[in-house]
Amino acid sequence: MSGRHNLAQFQADAVASMASTMRGVARDIAARPDDARTIARQAGTILLQAPTGSGKTLMLGRALEAVTGGLPEPVVWFWFAPFAGLVSQTREGLAAQCPALRLRDLAVDREALTARDGDVFVQTWASVAASNKDSRKVRQARESALSLDAMLETLRERGFRIGVVIDEAHIAFRSATEATNFYLNVLQPDLTLLATATPNDERLEEFAKRAGLASPWRIEVSRRRAVEAGLNKHGLMLGIVRFDAEVEKLIDLETAALTAGWTQHGTLKARLAERGIGLTPLMLVQVEDQAPGEVDPVERVKARLIEIGVPESTIAIHTSGQPDANFHTLAYDPSREVLVFKMAVATGFDAPRAWTLVSVRPNRGKDFGMQVVGRIMRVHPAVRPIHGQDAMLDRGYVFLTDADVQQGLDAAARELDAVQNSIKGITDQLAVIDYAANPPKPA
Repeated sequence: MSGRHNLAQFQADAVASMASTMRGVARDIAARPDDARTIARQAGTILLQAPTGSGKTLMLGRALEAVTGGLPEPVVWFWFAPFAGLVSQTREGLAAQCPALRLRDLAVDREALTARDGDVFVQTWASVAASNKDSRKVRQARESALSLDAMLETLRERGFRIGVVIDEAHIAFRSATEATNFYLNVLQPDLTLLATATPNDERLEEFAKRAGLASPWRIEVSRRRAVEAGLNKHGLMLGIVRFDAEVEKLIDLETAALTAGWTQHGTLKARLAERGIGLTPLMLVQVEDQAPGEVDPVERVKARLIEIGVPESTIAIHTSGQPDANFHTLAYDPSREVLVFKMAVATGFDAPRAWTLVSVRPNRGKDFGMQVVGRIMRVHPAVRPIHGQDAMLDRGYVFLTDADVQQGLDAAARELDAVQNSIKGITDQLAVIDYAANPPKPA
């Protein structure tokens, strides 16, 4: 990530709206400190709904920057990423794009006396609100550091307000009794920013109900605006690999889907070279969880990739069982052309050079459309100068062996289309093709 990004107009509008709302709530709390908890629950929650790839982290970070030094009382922020693998990605993004914020690490730094306005701690819920060893360490005092609970108490005594940012909020409270209790009883935030690509999600509604929060102030970004700004691809091509029952006995559908995806990957690679764009595309391959007594699907798929001609050195693997220590840099490593995963990269993984996805995982419902497919809808900065000028590069490509997964995409699109001027769907240009009968032709 190089240089401070200029905000697209829709991003600037969202930042201004979030900052304005936070200023109003902070003024009310400063004027009526005895009513701070009531004000926070009734008016202190803001929900940013924006499509995958629209720069949610950037907008949230700039909103925090916009109010740093400008509120009646200083604020220390606690930022929660959904998975450990995204903590480094978030920290690096904030460090590069939001220099007015000071990033701190709860694991090694819980000093309240040196706190200043605009401090940001980035972590996962599991690191603070789960019954595991690491969480217990953070929540317990030691000779050289306060416990997190004591740190929060000291911050409040020193006149600080507490802010919380929850990225991918629909995931954070999926089964979140401990997280909700920690949010309400320990953090007790004065300001809360929620971000999601999933509108009207029942998990968020259930969390708000349990937490006694009023409906959050919603800031909605349409996919159209993200496309017009060159941040989202124009459309999606969905190829379903299937054959007649008799033919299926002779042909392995998984190998056929991987072959179709690798062929499309090669076509895209050639098109980028033809356009003079020095960029190596990335193909994502999603596999199922390993069943007891069954062959590891990761190894099975890797072997098949090698069989169809994918060089082994270009294949990366990242799953909870086989985590890649350099996971957050995979998206920028041109020596890696294929990334095999289960669900670990489905949310928040920033992979702007990904164009192609092959999924051999069973139907995941609407989350498959909203989250997994969303990984290939970003537009790489190197392609933005010709955004809208090349039909092939303006689309993402998905290959499936199970036609039922299409229903998940359709359900996602229907739900999203129901929200006016909000996310219009993963794409409003979805072409569904029976790949075996009518393979897509290069654009």
